[in-house]
Amino acid sequence: MTLASMQEDPASVGGHPTVGNVLGFSLLLRDRKAMLHLERRALTTGVRLVGYEAEVPGVRFPLRARGAAVFRRHRCRVRRLGIELEAPALLRWLEARLRHDTLAGLRVDEVGLELAAELEPGLPPTPCLYV
Repeated sequence: MTLASMQEDPASVGGHPTVGNVLGFSLLLRDRKAMLHLERRALTTGVRLVGYEAEVPGVRFPLRARGAAVFRRHRCRVRRLGIELEAPALLRWLEARLRHDTLAGLRVDEVGLELAAELEPGLPPTPCLYV
């Protein structure tokens, strides 16, 4: 059962949220838990949400809800969150926050990012931030 199926509006077409569900959240009922779910989507340039799932606490079964409004005031517990970042977007974000600032007593004039730096021989490459 999804949030869309609990609403009176017809199902969306073309992958867009239904009327009244502009954020695109779904309510999944599984394993006697109510889970709030959000599919993959772009958040901003170079940043994508891969998936989001949160448990809605205090939901009792059998569920006798007459609509999604019953769940509006529940504070959810995040169970899964996945985000993809493109390197240029991450570097722009880091530069905006670090450049011309002081870090550990040193002024940061330049910020660099290497996604596969070999820090020690024999160890796998790892992301590295250079300031």
